[in-house]
Amino acid sequence: MSSPFSYPPLDQLLRQIRLIRLHPASPEDPIECSIYVASLNNNPEYEALSYAWGEAGGGVEIQLNGKPFTISICLSSALRHIRNEAETRVLWVDALCINQQDYGEKEHQVKIMGMVYRKCKIGLLWIGEESERSDAWCPARSQRHCDYCIKAPGADGVCSYDTHQHHQTHRETSRRLSFSSAPHGQTKCKHLNCRWHGRRPSISAAQQLMKSLEKHHLHEIPALKHALQPREKLEFEIMEPLVALGALMSRSWWTRMWTVQEAALPPISTLCYGKLTLPLVEMARSAEELFYHSQNCCSEFFAQLVQRLDKLSCGEATVNALFNFQKHVHTLDLTRRWIEQRGTGINLMDCLYNFHDRKSKHPRDKIFACLGLHPSNFGLDADYKADEQKLYQSVSLHLLRLYPDRSLSILWRETEPAEPADPDHPSWVKEFDKETTAMNRRARSVHYNASKDGSIRLRHYDKGILSFVGTKADAISDVTEHLHFVSTYSGCQFSTFRKWAKFLKLHERQSVAWLGDFTKTLSGDVHRLRPDYSGLDEKKLESFVKSLLKKRPRYDLVETSLAQELNTSAAGRKLFKTQNGRIGLGPEWMQPGDEIWVLSGGSVPFILRPLTTDILENHEAAQDGAEQYHIVVGDCYVQGIMFGEAVSNESHSERVFLT
Repeated sequence: MSSPFSYPPLDQLLRQIRLIRLHPASPEDPIECSIYVASLNNNPEYEALSYAWGEAGGGVEIQLNGKPFTISICLSSALRHIRNEAETRVLWVDALCINQQDYGEKEHQVKIMGMVYRKCKIGLLWIGEESERSDAWCPARSQRHCDYCIKAPGADGVCSYDTHQHHQTHRETSRRLSFSSAPHGQTKCKHLNCRWHGRRPSISAAQQLMKSLEKHHLHEIPALKHALQPREKLEFEIMEPLVALGALMSRSWWTRMWTVQEAALPPISTLCYGKLTLPLVEMARSAEELFYHSQNCCSEFFAQLVQRLDKLSCGEATVNALFNFQKHVHTLDLTRRWIEQRGTGINLMDCLYNFHDRKSKHPRDKIFACLGLHPSNFGLDADYKADEQKLYQSVSLHLLRLYPDRSLSILWRETEPAEPADPDHPSWVKEFDKETTAMNRRARSVHYNASKDGSIRLRHYDKGILSFVGTKADAISDVTEHLHFVSTYSGCQFSTFRKWAKFLKLHERQSVAWLGDFTKTLSGDVHRLRPDYSGLDEKKLESFVKSLLKKRPRYDLVETSLAQELNTSAAGRKLFKTQNGRIGLGPEWMQPGDEIWVLSGGSVPFILRPLTTDILENHEAAQDGAEQYHIVVGDCYVQGIMFGEAVSNESHSERVFLT
């Protein structure tokens, strides 16, 4: 019996890494590799392989230095496809080159991983086979979304006001599906009258679409132009490039946090799917052209296209193909260009927010995966032995000190704070394991100036206490229901807006001032922020608000651009009234009695909740004047205090203590 594989040791002082030689073979031959040690100080030549690790469980056995070694199915597929038949290929592959069982080695290798990708000859970005099962059109998992297979009440994209009727719609949808017997007693969905069920697009069709995006206006591209035709005239070949792009962008590689640095740092990055390759820079040019045309010369056509595609699903909303293409590729390219131009790497706060929705096996890796994007690793170490909550706390404090000009955005919360307050889980700590919501609203927030150019005045105490200098501006007196987020504008949202108007008694008042305040609140007063902003038509917004007061409004006439702006400002928020007669929008978990504070250095106000019990007796903060503590509820928009109006009198400032 042969001995198991063991890793050759590394000398950290010499910045040593391991590289593998992928030996040449025909496609069907077993995978054989040899591993050796090299020093980054000597500038070895190698290619770095990036791939999605996939779920644990299952695997493929390869030969590593003549010993059996188990790797994931995804990695096996990648190695098999990039392997040459005649020449050895030298690679750096994290799962093979790092001893995943040695935490000390893992922490050191993560620390120099940015350098590993910067020094490689090329980054190979493996996103999967040319055709995968997940690419299939109209899969059974999407049965309720397939507009080609079924036609149920409400399938025109408008949600009913009545929740009971909404569920009735889905029950009716289910009844219109038929089922046939399948092998081994399983049940499989059989769509009614579906022409495309189970067909997979050719990913090469997506390449043709990307080339067209580089050279043409959007309305000149057949796949986009013909998408506006009546659905009965749409054929497989017409929609294939668009759905192929959607299939390409839905691969799990785009959702992994580690792949950001793996794509942004190499001098050249190339996407690999099957035997096909595509330079990332070419994809980026296409994404940039799509972004430019959709915002400028082709904006009207793009708005019609989005509205059409969001109701035209082919199993999943084809509009996601365009949005994901812009979001994933354009954001990656901006990161790459920022690093190239500045040489110092991306801002850590920007990285955490720009890629907030990417996943990692361990929540702490959402932080560690960003460290390599800066030559200094932002002054942080990848400590896999650290307690997760203590790590979040130390990183949050580090970010507050590292970026004092970033508008206190660390204090934005994704979930309701715990009560009673827990010193081990302070409410001011960023929830790195949660997805960041409302990114557009966050991007807009830096243009407000609630603290009137004030600077952060922060103090840190033990037991997870922070204090800031700020002004108590108001308090919440009443709240109404929150606005649900939906991808397109719908009747259920319109119903909520009508309830908000009723909550403010706009039907009784109908004064210009009240209507104006409500209109500005719904839009975040975006036109005061940017007078040249063209994304929202003021007259259309005013007409929309006035329509809320009519008995029979035509909510189905709301344009997509207006719906998107309303989602940016108000989705996931509650409308509230304050004790001083103001109105605003805040987190759905806020409640009457919560206080509105403008903290020095913050671009927007924050809602803080005073604690009714003293859980921190004899705390050192008491020596600094602490008589009461607060927990962070979240950020808010308050009409009338977003541009420094609440801090005109410096004598009102005081130190507020947060736990």
